[in-house]
Amino acid sequence: MINIIFITKDIKLRQEIEKPQPLFPENILSSRNEKAITTVFHYNNTKTEDIDSILSKLSSEYYAPYNGVIIICDNSLYDKLVFSYGLSFLVNTLGNYSYNDNSIRHHLQNKITFTLNAYFRIKTVFIDNNSELMRLPYKNFTCPELIGVFDQLRNGVMINDWRRVEKEIKSIKEKIRKPLNRGKRKGKEINFVDNKDYWFSLGDEIHLKHETSQDKGHSNICDISARFRFGHKIDHDKHFNVKYTERKDSKISGEFVNCHGEGRYISKASHINMHSSDYYVEKYK
Repeated sequence: MINIIFITKDIKLRQEIEKPQPLFPENILSSRNEKAITTVFHYNNTKTEDIDSILSKLSSEYYAPYNGVIIICDNSLYDKLVFSYGLSFLVNTLGNYSYNDNSIRHHLQNKITFTLNAYFRIKTVFIDNNSELMRLPYKNFTCPELIGVFDQLRNGVMINDWRRVEKEIKSIKEKIRKPLNRGKRKGKEINFVDNKDYWFSLGDEIHLKHETSQDKGHSNICDISARFRFGHKIDHDKHFNVKYTERKDSKISGEFVNCHGEGRYISKASHINMHSSDYYVEKYK
């Protein structure tokens, strides 16, 4: 189930969205064994505090139960929402429309269809075929080429040449994807290696839960970014094991940034457990 969330101050548009007749084409969903619902968040103005208040209401009930989340918003909100949520949710603008006859409903239907097509393109090419690569931590994996692709996908609805982006991903994957060549895991453990020679492998073990407490500085984006990437749900129970080089007993040190942007220096840890959200805990043996 996909939750298509509209964020708008337009009352007439809100009323149109809330009509009982479906706004999205059933065939584009049923052919992929998928369903969707719509949710509307309404606000009164574009003052920062009002928008932040709306976004703070984006509680887990609006995303946790769903396979995917799409946000379609007023044009004036697009940049802010892409900056805050574009790495996790697929964001699009409502665009320009008129109230003549049935044109507003037709516009909404076209907008949803276009956005769903981008959503499923991202799913097939990037999430299904490159799932581990595409969920690498954004702040702590140092690879400008990959971050460049991530930034393009944050604006996924704006991509005109999907084949070019696919080629970029293929080239990056060939460069950074390497097997571990030591110990019992030799040739079996696949890692993604960044420019600092940090080795990231997605582990099968489930023992690290990402924190969400506001008392520790977390916000809803800390939870959202652990659960979603480019509109699609990822397994938030899994985390990456991060080590320095492939040499046995090497220690990892450096400055790392957590899920809400706080930096901290780690000294000589054996490895780091890190979620896709950049939430991490260092380990010492």
